[in-house]
Amino acid sequence: MIYALNRITSLIREIASGEVAEGILDEYPNPVTRKEIDLRADRTSQLTGVDISPEEIADILSALECEIVEKNQGTLRVSVPPFRPDLEREIDLIEEVLRFHGMEQVPSPGLFQYHTQEIESGEDHLSERVANLWKGFGFNQTVSNSLLKEEYCFPEVTRKTPVEVRNPLSEEMAYLRTSLIPLLVEGVIKNYNRRETDIRLFEFGRVFDANPNADTQADEYNHLAVVAAGHTAPRTWSEVQKRIDFYEFKGYIESMLNLIGVSEYSFERLDSKLFQPGFALSIEGKLAGIGGQIHQTFLQQFAMDEIVFGLESDIDVIQLGVPEKLDYEKPSDYPAVERDLSFIVSKELEAAKLGTALQKAGGKLLADLTLYDLYEGDPIPADKKSLTYSLRFISKEKTLTEKDVDSVVRHMLDRAAKQHHAHLREE
Repeated sequence: MIYALNRITSLIREIASGEVAEGILDEYPNPVTRKEIDLRADRTSQLTGVDISPEEIADILSALECEIVEKNQGTLRVSVPPFRPDLEREIDLIEEVLRFHGMEQVPSPGLFQYHTQEIESGEDHLSERVANLWKGFGFNQTVSNSLLKEEYCFPEVTRKTPVEVRNPLSEEMAYLRTSLIPLLVEGVIKNYNRRETDIRLFEFGRVFDANPNADTQADEYNHLAVVAAGHTAPRTWSEVQKRIDFYEFKGYIESMLNLIGVSEYSFERLDSKLFQPGFALSIEGKLAGIGGQIHQTFLQQFAMDEIVFGLESDIDVIQLGVPEKLDYEKPSDYPAVERDLSFIVSKELEAAKLGTALQKAGGKLLADLTLYDLYEGDPIPADKKSLTYSLRFISKEKTLTEKDVDSVVRHMLDRAAKQHHAHLREE
């Protein structure tokens, strides 16, 4: 400090012709006293994992202009210089010692292992299973914004009241979403505009329903949404490409439900401003989702001519139909008996309703029922249609006779006639 003061004074006299007064004045009303800290050598070794002798510690600290005031059985009393206000505790000195000694000197602990206990809810487990299934179907998982514009809320379709954001960043983000479908469709369109025309997307997310009595002013629901457009498979030399249709998409949904163990589910026709033709999915009598072909009026605002299919479902309702464990049954040792039945029914009757009636009437012996033909035209009356089902009967106890099967078939025909006025088609 004195050297610097003398140098400045010399320059002032040399350059500015200043006159130098005699003596030095030191105005320092609150002088900083040197702080003294006790540093234990064994504590240093314990924290750093390195065996550093008291002598080496003293040498390092002395090089840092710290003064060793006293040494007493492995404990050093260190006087810290005033220009190091950061050195306040023993740990600060240990850090300086280790820094100069070398971090590379700290030994590696070798193999380090730890175990965590994962707590997984049933909902999380189901979502993971469902996600893996859709990935296996060739779909890609995506994440979209939970905010959207008012035109995307569709309260009459979702049966949810939109929640308006108080200070939205823009009109495009003014409401909490009531459905995952609109932004998923936007994802389809963005890909389509970049010549990615075979698109399959799914998303898990929360949707919101305004509720003034809730703590957050809204109820939240866990949803799964799926959209698909384009072809069912990539183009190859051996097969003609086929575009995904209503029944192909519905088949994906049925496969998902069957693979997670849901047995009591049904589809009913339900058109809306978002889906047309559309369907309602029910599980154990509760509405679990809606879906179908995305309405063309919604797609036209994007100048989109491609046909897009979608599903919006409630994971919590789906969870109700999933058994705690899947039961596996031994295949029957006895042969199956197959029959075909063709019915004449009203043109307005949904095939699923007739199929449900036949399935219930068939009982345990009816192992499988599949609709494989729909016919309209001559000689069928104009207000009628023909539905042909393939039936497969099997018993786990014995080989079925024609008499056994005929008895079940008569019961099925009676049920179809009483509930849906269906009768066998004459050859």
